Amino acid sequence: MAGALETAEAHDAGEVYSTVFDHNERARRFYARYGFGEAGRCAFTLGDRVDDDPIWRVNLTRSRL
Repeated sequence: MAGALETAEAHDAGEVYSTVFDHNERARRFYARYGFGEAGRCAFTLGDRVDDDPIWRVNLTRSRL
């Protein structure tokens, strides 16, 4: 993740977004370690199932771990 965020920063991206399966606590902790926070929600459809998952965002202009 650190490398991906460094690459985004090198390309002048101000923010990076990701979606996270709502019940994946391990992934939520992972993103939080890199400064991501919940920025909204999105409907994700897989077959007949629709999940309302969080959208995570990190602002690259502020300091990260």
